[in-house]
Amino acid sequence: RMLDAAELQNYSDTWPALDLAIDAAGGKHSKVLRPEGAADGNDDRTGDGGDGDAADAMPTVTSEEAAGGARVLTATVPTHGGDTGGPESQRYADALASGIAREVKAGACGAIVDLRGNNGGDMGPMVAVLSALLPDGELLWFDGRGYSTAVTLTSGSTQGGGSDITVDAGPKAEIPVAVLVDGGTASSGEATMLTFRGLDGSRSFGAPTAGETELAQEII
Repeated sequence: RMLDAAELQNYSDTWPALDLAIDAAGGKHSKVLRPEGAADGNDDRTGDGGDGDAADAMPTVTSEEAAGGARVLTATVPTHGGDTGGPESQRYADALASGIAREVKAGACGAIVDLRGNNGGDMGPMVAVLSALLPDGELLWFDGRGYSTAVTLTSGSTQGGGSDITVDAGPKAEIPVAVLVDGGTASSGEATMLTFRGLDGSRSFGAPTAGETELAQEII
């Protein structure tokens, strides 16, 4: 027994039970919408929102020499709740995009995109920062009941997936890319992984992801 009508004082008393029902039957991105100003009992990690983590880590770009003196860059792309394309999202995007451009200019001949532990948030900045490693055009589609939306990339600008955001990504780098994922890679983190799916010179490595984006559990 989850609810007793005699014990209910108002609609908000039904929210905990509704949250459980939605989690069980509605899918991992379904939620109960609260009135404005009410606390949200659901964890929103969709591509057009955030996961509510105010202490999201900033992305980093490092490089090291591999065999034969080759230079390989590593772009760590963490969870980003963001501020819907505002200054916080722009700082996140610019930090990683400029780091990748710097390492490509320095002669990087390969890249590692580390999405391990990225449990989602705002997909727009995540994709924009990887512009130098991705082709322009349609990267993937979100299909739902009655709608179909393309996520596109054009000269460092993303549309259709999370916040529309633009970075100075520098020239395209036609280098092999290894994408690292694990069980903590979820939602928009998985969708970001899928932007590399099927590209020549790109492979994913690691453990099966969280499965919050259809088809993302398969390691490419």
